[in-house]
Amino acid sequence: WTAKHHGLTPFISCQEEYSALARKVEREMIPAMQAHGIGMLPYLPLAAGLLTGKYKRNVPLTADSRLAPGKRWTAKFITEQNWTLLEALDAFCAARGITLLQLAFGWLLAKPTVASVIAGATKPEQIASNVHAGTTWTPSAARWGWGPRRNISPSWTRISVPARPEAWMPRGRLKAAAGARTAAP
Repeated sequence: WTAKHHGLTPFISCQEEYSALARKVEREMIPAMQAHGIGMLPYLPLAAGLLTGKYKRNVPLTADSRLAPGKRWTAKFITEQNWTLLEALDAFCAARGITLLQLAFGWLLAKPTVASVIAGATKPEQIASNVHAGTTWTPSAARWGWGPRRNISPSWTRISVPARPEAWMPRGRLKAAAGARTAAP
């Protein structure tokens, strides 16, 4: 309203936490975004790694894990409710021959409001896995009741992993990686 009435450029996107485990934005935010033609850029689409398939209930988390006890996201994501949901999603994936990672990306990318997905990675192979997951499975729009599938530009499927880690790696990790490379025999 403000942009329209004052001749300003309106918002075109919104960043919200949104994943198969974090769906509270579906109540009010997504309907409001749809009403105003705003796209969503969901962050934490893998629920801090919980939706990658590498974490299982009653399997100890390693100290270097993003979800290890005492880390930033542990209390938020390592909950009984999330373990129960994760096990149901695992069963869903197993019945369809897909990975949890494919479900996490495919489900979000099939949402009409979702313009793209913000997914972090700490290793080049994670980027490649994320791209593969986002391009290999999409839920049926008719089955999920979303109406006609929106057109997705094929350009996003041509994403490639940079040959040089410095093209994507945070500086602190790049320095650490460079030190490890030079210190090796």
